[in-house]
Amino acid sequence: DGMFREITGGLLARDILSESNIVPVGIIAAGSTDTIAFTMAGTNDPTTLSLQIIFGETQSMDIVSVEQEGNYGPRAIATNFMGFGFFGEVIHESEKLRSFGPLRYDIAGFFSFCKHHTWKASISFPENDSENENWRTINGQFICVNGANVSCKNPKSPSGVSPISKPNDGKIHLMLIKKTSRFSYLRHLIRLSKSGGHLNFNFVEQYQVKEFKMSLSKEPQPAGFWNIDGEELNSSSKHFKVMPSVIRMFSTQNTY
Repeated sequence: DGMFREITGGLLARDILSESNIVPVGIIAAGSTDTIAFTMAGTNDPTTLSLQIIFGETQSMDIVSVEQEGNYGPRAIATNFMGFGFFGEVIHESEKLRSFGPLRYDIAGFFSFCKHHTWKASISFPENDSENENWRTINGQFICVNGANVSCKNPKSPSGVSPISKPNDGKIHLMLIKKTSRFSYLRHLIRLSKSGGHLNFNFVEQYQVKEFKMSLSKEPQPAGFWNIDGEELNSSSKHFKVMPSVIRMFSTQNTY
């Protein structure tokens, strides 16, 4: 997923994905989670993915621009998942455990779960998906602030982080996991790793948005990190905004 994000970012930077010169992108998975492959093709099997490229059927896919507030330099992008808090901490800690291979994510997740950190933050987004509307702001103490523009299905989460998301619906599924007990959060994670239902808790809020901003409180609190498509990004204030259907993927329709 990280390599796919880098390639997509390079194509965007060179305007290769413009409407007049769009280049379909194929993927043959060889990563740790293979979220894009599972989401767009329903599998990470190399033979199946190769056949999808040969058959030539494509569908469009949204991506998300990631901008740091007050920074007018090059923007980053997200192709599937944006997670602050628990999942950011997991990706940060896993970098210290690379010698363990893919098992490092489970180890890092266990230690992050034991810490049970929360972060005080403000999340804002335009109501009714209109830039001319007032922006709604939610302040609180959060375990996670997650966003997804696809379902994010993968072997560790068969139903996906965001089961309702579609690759080209022009929306970010914003999921706010508020402060709760360690036991309640464990139930959330167990459901996430199995058949779903992880969003059906009273400490979870969900919104369908075209963009959102997050800023951390300046009060002392644990260091926080963003997990963007499985890669770590610093915890400064971020602005996420959908770029609708800017990429075409070799993919059989309705596999997500």
